Amino acid sequence: MTAEVAILNREAVALAADSAVTFMGPEGLKIYNTNKLFALSMTEPIAAMVYGAGSFGSVPWETVVKEYRRQLVPDSYGTVEEYASDLIKFLPSIVEPQEQYRRVFDTAKWELLNIRNSVKVALFEMNISAQPISRKAICDKIIAQIEARISQLRSDDTIEHLGEGAAGRQINSAIPDWDAFVNEHLDDLPSNGRIKQLSKAMIRASIKVASPFYSGVVVAGFGTRQMFPSLFHYVIDGVAGGKVRTRFMDGAKIGEVDQTGEELSATIFPFAQRDMAETFMNGIHPDYHLVLEDFVDETIGQFIEYSLDQVKGIISNTRHSNLLKDMSNRRSGIVQKFQDRLGDYLKVNYSGQIMTIVDLLPKEELAEMAETLVNLTSFMRRVTPEDETVGGPIDVAVISKGDGLVWIKRKHYFLPELNLRYLDRNQNLIHVEHTERSTSGSKR
Repeated sequence: MTAEVAILNREAVALAADSAVTFMGPEGLKIYNTNKLFALSMTEPIAAMVYGAGSFGSVPWETVVKEYRRQLVPDSYGTVEEYASDLIKFLPSIVEPQEQYRRVFDTAKWELLNIRNSVKVALFEMNISAQPISRKAICDKIIAQIEARISQLRSDDTIEHLGEGAAGRQINSAIPDWDAFVNEHLDDLPSNGRIKQLSKAMIRASIKVASPFYSGVVVAGFGTRQMFPSLFHYVIDGVAGGKVRTRFMDGAKIGEVDQTGEELSATIFPFAQRDMAETFMNGIHPDYHLVLEDFVDETIGQFIEYSLDQVKGIISNTRHSNLLKDMSNRRSGIVQKFQDRLGDYLKVNYSGQIMTIVDLLPKEELAEMAETLVNLTSFMRRVTPEDETVGGPIDVAVISKGDGLVWIKRKHYFLPELNLRYLDRNQNLIHVEHTERSTSGSKR
């Protein structure tokens, strides 16, 4: 896992990322160090952070970003959003068709095995007290499970331009004998034409949404037309039909005016393992509402039950029933009002005050704050029974309009003094990019 933080104000954006990458080996967790924070251009004030899966398909994210950076020469973009869009458009070029087919095959296998397992659990529960279940009843149960899954998948469509036809062609290329594939992965459950038809519809929907093995990608900095920084955050999960499986999550543009007329002057974004950063921001752990909501809801429920018991027999049954319905309807509204009041209190007394200071912080203080929030998460994992999935050296960078990307802390797997040719090569590359840019102009 990972802890990453981005802090933006009018002057700069500070980015911090830990180094831990976790693998589940036969003997348990293995944790190594990797790079998660990269310059997206050698000359422009733009960077990318990644978390989640350490590679895009079979290609490590570090290789992906550096290949993108190389082909970007000598282009630049007017906005951060254009950089992010261009990076996403670049991604399919590094994934071979066969790798896309393997992904479709694995997705189809995973979906069908989940259907099989859930149906078998349901059948086991039905068999406890019922007569033997007919083949038709089992098929109906499978169909119901598949239809429910299709409905769930279609509510979270992530590839806007991957049509049903293109998705179907991907399945046909990856799995030529669909009937045999369905029969194999449903195992000893029966099947029919309707199940096979719906199964393919389920896979068509599934290859258009992110799996649990996605990567988070954050692009932040300045475009050539931007005086203030901005940030865009995406979930990215491979390629299907030549298109990236991606979903925009959130973002921010410093200087932008919202619907209330307020200008965004500073913001903090935690990514991946966010709990400690959010605890610092709000003065309370983000899971507090799970306990408080239950407590408030249960307390109101007990009050309703007690109140109605006191008037039972005094008022008519119809009046009693109407009171119960009315008070129950108001119950959720009271809980919501409590949540809103508490949220407003935390914003005014904690996060709001912090953001007032962040708005004024100079670049070096932004960097220190971002690193501290990542360190806080790492320390918390170390002193609790949880796995230490956040740790290692913390890379910290600050991006400003005038100075570009400046590394505050950056780990190397080598000693720089022993690799002067590497440093000289990068300096030469920067010089070449500046020269090409001055002769060819910039993309706007």
